[in-house]
Amino acid sequence: MKLINNIYLARVLKENRALFILMCAYILGVLYYASRQREEFPFLLYGMYSLNEYAQPEYITYTITIGDKEINYDELPDTKKELITVPLAKALAAQERFEMDGMALVKLQAWLYEYTGAKEQGGKMSINKLTCRYGDDGRPVIVNKETIAIYGSK
Repeated sequence: MKLINNIYLARVLKENRALFILMCAYILGVLYYASRQREEFPFLLYGMYSLNEYAQPEYITYTITIGDKEINYDELPDTKKELITVPLAKALAAQERFEMDGMALVKLQAWLYEYTGAKEQGGKMSINKLTCRYGDDGRPVIVNKETIAIYGSK
């Protein structure tokens, strides 16, 4: 019985039942989202959703192909997806504005080559710029696909 008194949650249960329920709900929420590979505090990253998103006639996205297989971002954990897409998009946008030199982009490509596993597979990695728009059915349609970098051999 003395061990139970030393456990913090048991002490909170004895002292304040409402606080105990709130703490348990929070812990369960964190465990639920963590099991789904979401790393969000407390359950959402509020900053990501605070800015207005305006409709655009076209938008740019990037794909990475290793050998003949395109990386499916939906199959990656959120953290790995962000580590691939965010630096790539920011670097390529900076290069288009002439704010980044070519050597920095080559370093990023070399890092992506290793991080995506292309180096282990010994294949070539190509980075493609997709210009997309939404079709009448609301699904994205690729208007233009442009290979902007090829890294590796084969």
